Amino acid sequence: MTLLADCIDFCATHALSESAFGRSSVNDPALLSKMRRGRQVRAVTEERVRNFMAAYCRPVSQVIALPPDLAREMLPHAARRSMTVGQLALRIVDMCVDSDLIDAVMDDGPPAG
Repeated sequence: MTLLADCIDFCATHALSESAFGRSSVNDPALLSKMRRGRQVRAVTEERVRNFMAAYCRPVSQVIALPPDLAREMLPHAARRSMTVGQLALRIVDMCVDSDLIDAVMDDGPPAG
């Protein structure tokens, strides 16, 4: 994969906006948009970006880590609602819990107890 593709997948997986990613990794909120327009990054910049991704850690309670393919599938639904994929995923989970729908959604048999 290219650096740009790796960054996009990272953002989707960690529910991180592209501007926040650029700002946090190399202090350039437009990093990914510049790369999309063909900007080549220096080796030292790529190393900083990859080191940022390798070291990145958020508490599980603050983020739902999604596989990149699932995040891409959710993207149009999130965009229609002016949300990030992470916000949409968290909202879906929240609604399932609040509406007591976990057993209905999981369809894995009667609740234990």
